[in-house]
Amino acid sequence: MKFDLTYIQLNKLQNFEYEIYDGDYDHIPSYLNIIEDAFNESAEIKFTFSSLEENWNVFLFYDFSVFTIQLLNIYQLCNGNTKEKYLLDFYAQGTERKLLLTKTDETTIKIENGSGEKWKSPIPYEYVNIAELQKDTLQFVHKIKTIIEIVYPELNTLEMIQKWYHSFEE
Repeated sequence: MKFDLTYIQLNKLQNFEYEIYDGDYDHIPSYLNIIEDAFNESAEIKFTFSSLEENWNVFLFYDFSVFTIQLLNIYQLCNGNTKEKYLLDFYAQGTERKLLLTKTDETTIKIENGSGEKWKSPIPYEYVNIAELQKDTLQFVHKIKTIIEIVYPELNTLEMIQKWYHSFEE
């Protein structure tokens, strides 16, 4: 499983506006959606994802936030007990695929098609090294922070965004 954000050159957004609605002040998905909106408005950033020997046709708009909302769960699975599982779900409105991640031992996570008949993956499963997945996850979070620092630095100062970043340091 590989995931990344790519870009050639970024510029600060000049007229970007966002709003956090009542009831969403402590709801991290709302903040990740704002990051997605900023990235999307920059029009220079691409989200890529691959697994089970296939490059997925994902988009920055929608698929990025669906993935990042679940990223902490994946990271926590790496640090959890053997035999723990997590179903990574790219919801029906987006890519409509699911991956079942199972921690098989202290060093390995098995990734398999969790979509059933809705999606036929090229291979039924793959294994990923936990240390490599943790490293990739931390690099991805760092890249989000770096991109935000360029396109709209104010977002990096929001308390909920700061808490989300710090949750990957524990």
